[in-house]
Amino acid sequence: MDGREDIGKVAFISPGPPGTSGAVVATELCAALSEHCEIEHLFVNRKNICEESRWEGYPVRNIPFTLGQLRWWQANRKIGRYGLYHYNDKRYLPLVRYGRKPAVLTVHGLAPLRDTETYPESSRRRYRKYFRYLDEVSAVIANSKHTAGDLVETLGVPAEKIEVVYFGVNPDAYKPRDRKKAREELGIPGEAIVILNVGSERKDKNIETMLDVFQRLSKEFDNLHLARIGDREERYTRLMKDAGLAGRIIRPGRSARPSLYYNAADVYLCLDLHASFGMPNLEAMASGCPVVTSKVEAIPEIAGDACMLVDPRNTEEIAGALRRVLRDSSKRDDLRRRGLRRASDLTWQKAAALSARVYEKVIRGR
Repeated sequence: MDGREDIGKVAFISPGPPGTSGAVVATELCAALSEHCEIEHLFVNRKNICEESRWEGYPVRNIPFTLGQLRWWQANRKIGRYGLYHYNDKRYLPLVRYGRKPAVLTVHGLAPLRDTETYPESSRRRYRKYFRYLDEVSAVIANSKHTAGDLVETLGVPAEKIEVVYFGVNPDAYKPRDRKKAREELGIPGEAIVILNVGSERKDKNIETMLDVFQRLSKEFDNLHLARIGDREERYTRLMKDAGLAGRIIRPGRSARPSLYYNAADVYLCLDLHASFGMPNLEAMASGCPVVTSKVEAIPEIAGDACMLVDPRNTEEIAGALRRVLRDSSKRDDLRRRGLRRASDLTWQKAAALSARVYEKVIRGR
């Protein structure tokens, strides 16, 4: 039995627009969940980015509104009745006060509630505001055991209310490809040595340390390049220019085909100060790209023995790990094998099966 009759129609509510990690989780998980239940992906966000054409034919229902201005009648009109509501982001949890439940909430980490140095008080206030309605949720999905522990310790969520569901990776999109062809498509010189990083340039992404390490290694390796894929911030643009690194940094912003960059790179580098999962690490592993990554929070849990783990604040340790990977072909090959093996264990099919089990438990417990 696939649970369709038991569960009813599920609203999967996500604010992540195309090109973001939130959109990847929503689209991949909803596709896999369709094997278990009738599910509708509701993309809820500001009006100016809610355009159906941006999804390129993907089956999504766009619902543009600002939550702070929402009224009961609008909630009923815009978001109808479903058998269950799965909130893929805490910011829309207040919809439970408009009767949009039974509810399941996925939590992607609680770093702003714990780190007073990296995150301002305004972030903590906003998080606390979102979680006011946590008691109205029937079940909470954590994307790692680390996040589950934080939910218990920081927010007092009962452990029996939490289910850990690891995200997956799409093997059709992220897989080994010919490096030469990938570089030709991206316009990257074939002789370049490429360190890759994917994600935003928020403070917790530790970009300044990354640039410091890169500047140091660029004196040792001829034709070393850093590829930075994701949203760009002007302060780092100025920093790169002032350090004389601009000519060695590939920084196209968001890419329509990020998978090719993993294939084109010699090593993937993540220096996150906080991580409740670490999706780019998994994408790199699935693509056959060796990974050097932070040994913080959930990353060791997800990476297993497939990556070189480093202290993201220790430039000597980071440089040493990269130096070894770039100079030792046997180490690169070993990391590739381990990465591919680990990535094959984390699938959207497994994530969907566990999520559907949570749905059934919630519906039967009503």
